[in-house]
Amino acid sequence: MISKLKNSDKVKRLSNILGNIPKYTYDYLLIFFGIFINIAKYRKSYIEQLNIVTGTDSLFYSSLLQLIENIKKYEKDSNLIVYDLGLNNDQLDELRSKHKKLQIKKFKVRNK
Repeated sequence: MISKLKNSDKVKRLSNILGNIPKYTYDYLLIFFGIFINIAKYRKSYIEQLNIVTGTDSLFYSSLLQLIENIKKYEKDSNLIVYDLGLNNDQLDELRSKHKKLQIKKFKVRNK
């Protein structure tokens, strides 16, 4: 009878749930303290400014343009930072002229 209970699915699920309670408690404490710190520091429970970081090369330039348009549409107040992973000069000039708020940074590769 006891071995039948130990092998039942319901007992295994209950054991799994009870075993995860410390993890759930830890996650909720992290959320609570994060909100508390933001309220103490910014007087808000969250920061409204969103920073979006991406990178592209010349092959994926059209995808970058689509991303920029979607961000303008859905996240108007966010900052967009684009890492140049190999854009050509014409593409860079177009980005700078059409998207004034866009931050473009050259990605620096270090050789060891």
